[in-house]
Amino acid sequence: MNTINKNLQNISKVPVTASVGFAALVVALLPGLGELLQYDRAAIAGGEVWRLASCYLVHWSADHLCWDWLMFVVLGAVCEMRNPWRMRSCLVAGIAAVSAVVYWGFPAIEVYRGLSGLDSALFTLLATDLFNEARREGDKLWLFLTGGLLAAFGAKTIYEAITGQAFFVDQQAAKFVTLVFDHVAGAVVGVVISLVSVDLVCKSGLRVGIEISEKNVRVVQTLP
Repeated sequence: MNTINKNLQNISKVPVTASVGFAALVVALLPGLGELLQYDRAAIAGGEVWRLASCYLVHWSADHLCWDWLMFVVLGAVCEMRNPWRMRSCLVAGIAAVSAVVYWGFPAIEVYRGLSGLDSALFTLLATDLFNEARREGDKLWLFLTGGLLAAFGAKTIYEAITGQAFFVDQQAAKFVTLVFDHVAGAVVGVVISLVSVDLVCKSGLRVGIEISEKNVRVVQTLP
């Protein structure tokens, strides 16, 4: 019983990651549900706009689901425990960016599925955060490791763009084509969320800078 309670407590710390991960598994187990949730250009044009968000829960094969799901759960849980607000912002922005790239940038694509674009966003969010932390603390080992991770992601993306082949998933067996630019869009979102500072102007006239690049959101007030 104590083990069950401990597991439930851990899940409660990452509700968004757990919910999305669970939903992806449910979709995979229910035949026909994927057809209703996948990105379908004609259906979206006909008003089924929810597909722009639900398509990430659908996958082409068990292999595709395994890689995408595992990466999402691990990266999502780590990012959500480190900073829930930033992780969720990254997820929402990633959905918007990847869907926009697919819909307006690739009109020939009729159907789209998978979490990989969001995985890319979470990966670069975490890697960039760790890189910046290592740089600020002067930790050369972590600076090298996290810089290597970002470089490896870039190399993987270039490989997929040149070869047209997914690096991890057997796309021939799953019968889909690697897009690559959805990964690029997600990666850009992760880096931006990690680095950007949002400036807000309060009604009181004080300027508020929310520095998102810190572990916790820090609010700094200065005179206008």
